[in-house]
Amino acid sequence: MTIYRWIRTNLISGYSPTTQVYGICFDRYDKILICKKPMEAWSLPGGKPEANETLVETLQRELLEEVDTTISSARLLGVQEVDGTIYQARFIATIKDMYPQTLDPDTGLQFERKLVRPQEIGKYINWGELGKIMFEQAVELHLG
Repeated sequence: MTIYRWIRTNLISGYSPTTQVYGICFDRYDKILICKKPMEAWSLPGGKPEANETLVETLQRELLEEVDTTISSARLLGVQEVDGTIYQARFIATIKDMYPQTLDPDTGLQFERKLVRPQEIGKYINWGELGKIMFEQAVELHLG
């Protein structure tokens, strides 16, 4: 059984290896961007860091590849620890532009994307209690 632990932090140092980066991206109406591959569940945009890439660069690349979206800012919200051995970074970001959708260069598939109100996120993404806490903290930080 996989054990997850949410760690609220604004510093990534000490949380290595970071194997995934996801963004809770807000538009100007405070809606959150979610996405999904065909025949899969809704999720946040993101993916795995590539060589010599910062975590923010990973997020920027994944947003462009998966949902044809750019961001104007990104802040670390925290990390999810997986089995005490690896970490998944979670950022909050502000959407700058959303372009017409193209095929993801990695999969050749076109992701579906949607903007949802924060109070509706649980209808699309069910990551249990830790996910609920993470989304609540993201909204609090975003609305500041």
